[in-house]
Amino acid sequence: MFHSRNSISMKVVGGIYREICLEPKTDNLYGSGLRAAIAISQGCQNLSMSGLVESGLRNQIEIMSEKYGFKTELLERRNEIAFLYETPVSPPRVYGIEGARHMGSTLNVSGTNMLAFAMVETNLEVKADRLVIDPQGLSQIEGRITWSASHLAIVANRRETIKLLGIEEDLDSDTLAESIRTKYNAEVSVIKCGALGAVVSDSGTIYHIGAYLTNKVNPIGSGDVFSGVFAYFWADLRLSPEEAANNASKATAEWVFRGPFQVINRNKKVTAPNAEVRVFGKVSTVYLAAPFFTTSERWLVNLCRNALKDLGARVFSPSHDVGFGSSEAVVVGDIDGLNKSKSMIALLDGKDPGTLFEIGYGTAVDKRIVVYVSSNDNTNLTMIAGSQAHIHKDLSSAIYDAIWQGIQS
Repeated sequence: MFHSRNSISMKVVGGIYREICLEPKTDNLYGSGLRAAIAISQGCQNLSMSGLVESGLRNQIEIMSEKYGFKTELLERRNEIAFLYETPVSPPRVYGIEGARHMGSTLNVSGTNMLAFAMVETNLEVKADRLVIDPQGLSQIEGRITWSASHLAIVANRRETIKLLGIEEDLDSDTLAESIRTKYNAEVSVIKCGALGAVVSDSGTIYHIGAYLTNKVNPIGSGDVFSGVFAYFWADLRLSPEEAANNASKATAEWVFRGPFQVINRNKKVTAPNAEVRVFGKVSTVYLAAPFFTTSERWLVNLCRNALKDLGARVFSPSHDVGFGSSEAVVVGDIDGLNKSKSMIALLDGKDPGTLFEIGYGTAVDKRIVVYVSSNDNTNLTMIAGSQAHIHKDLSSAIYDAIWQGIQS
């Protein structure tokens, strides 16, 4: 059992994991704890990060912590843990958990202000005056995290919150925020709603926090940044939950746009010149235009549909909601779905004639059109680009943009 020092004003407890993405290809060392510590390290002058790491990486972590200006308190685990993503919007596969289980099974950390991320390889026992808990996908916090705190905040995404509450019904985010706050007798809860923003319950008072729009989105670890920045402003600087969540939203937008960097400057402000337009939206329907005749096409359609739903959108997918049939029946079903949608994401690799027709019809009836095409050759997209469609070569950016366009329409 590990006991940390009490001389630090802010502590982050969390995972240190390898993160591999296949498309686009990246291979980084982050994890929830390390990512959050890096994000807030410039503004937080007395910061410590606690976690577990295999012996071969300890020196690399210490070099990183020295570069970014925070202390580390590390225990050794047996082997590497890696999260493998097929794309940035794909759910990860996790490798190495069983072999990396911490010998003592519990990591014990105490401090004044703390952010505690659930970890896959160990249980946590944490004590703080102001404590933020991010469950990181746990179906229940009890048994995995034991805590003592004068002021508690729970920060989780919608899917995690539904799991923690043990419900199947799709409640609105306001109800989820208050339900999870009440369940854990917390002072504050924050529900991260993906591209739709966030909802804060502050002792029962609900606040809606907008998402800041960016032209590029790499969402891997974005929730970790949100939790880190929220914890810094709420726990360390004592800002209100609403102010802290708004700062977290802005900082997260800048992180997913620019890539990893210190999102808090030395003046304790969010560095976010690219995060200007903010929207908080109710759920809207995105039309998913794409061919679905081959295995690879259906795989991509399923991936996009699931990602859109996870980020808070309703999805009309001709593949799922109409399917195959006579041309007359397909046209009627597809056009009806498109008329009822707010925006469209079109998967245009291969220039499928049906998808091109859907883009043309959607443009004619004033739907907001977002196009994903991975090819570098856009010479045949002149008409589409000239009709104000947004064209992306990055899939995750296209998916977020399609939701934001629906909110703004």
